[in-house]
Amino acid sequence: MARWLGAFLLLGCAASGAAAAQSQPSWQRSWTVSAFDCPACSPEDRAWLQARLGEVVTIEPSRFLNPLYESCPSGPDYSDIRPRDRGAAMGFLGSARLPETVADAPLAGSIRCAEPSGPPNTAARIVIDGQRAFMLHESGAIIELR
Repeated sequence: MARWLGAFLLLGCAASGAAAAQSQPSWQRSWTVSAFDCPACSPEDRAWLQARLGEVVTIEPSRFLNPLYESCPSGPDYSDIRPRDRGAAMGFLGSARLPETVADAPLAGSIRCAEPSGPPNTAARIVIDGQRAFMLHESGAIIELR
């Protein structure tokens, strides 16, 4: 009897873990830096950004890892990311900087990182449009992720 109870509990834990994994939004995953747009960048910034192509930005429930700027290895806050109309989404990247989107209302918002000393700070501003995402970089570049 105890063996059956143990097996039942193990199956229950596995099922709840699978359900939790399925409930994770599809945009919470690893993204690859595929391109950048920075007409006003200096040659040095452009060379630095060019060298970052192929690097991975990780957006997961428990961590945000961004090799291009600031990471949040624990406690990221994605609560600001939600569907927004194109005009509002453009505001996250700078006026008229967002490429054409597939979605009428792409996801857009700030990724924040919990700070023990005070309110969360903004680690990234992002627009997610299906299989593409766009992040604002401190140089003013728009980084495309796929």
